[in-house]
Amino acid sequence: MAKSHGIIGVMSDVDTNGKGFISISVSSIRKMMSTSALSRSVTTSIHYAALLRLRDIIRESFVGECHADRLKVAGKRAVDNGVNPEVEVFRLFGCVSVGGLPFRSKITVKGYRDSKENPKAYSYEISNIEILKGNAGAEPLPSDKISMNANILLNGVTDVNGQPLIA
Repeated sequence: MAKSHGIIGVMSDVDTNGKGFISISVSSIRKMMSTSALSRSVTTSIHYAALLRLRDIIRESFVGECHADRLKVAGKRAVDNGVNPEVEVFRLFGCVSVGGLPFRSKITVKGYRDSKENPKAYSYEISNIEILKGNAGAEPLPSDKISMNANILLNGVTDVNGQPLIA
């Protein structure tokens, strides 16, 4: 059954560290590797490096927001376009270290209401994290470091409505 839907991997509730089951499909990997997705990350090489550890990043991330799936009209999502009542969107935030430098990961997961289908990892982006002096040691982060203080991780991040995720 999984192959018929292009599902190439399923993370259990234990695998996601309590975030429920999350599927990874061929179409989601294609979306994650699209020109649009690559352009939202710091660099292409860091984006690729994060993809190799996607399951670890999902496991160590946390749900930063959940909202209805806004409809896309003329290529743009907006409140006035309405929402898809069948889908809710979860944004997972985590940290990934590449070359000893920390980066913020934002993973979008689509959840399907009233469906037996597991939520699906849909896209991700990797961005810089502003580390203020005194918040991190002088030593580079280990390459397997994928968690960070939420106040540092979410500094400057806004939700779907443009409001800061942390005050």
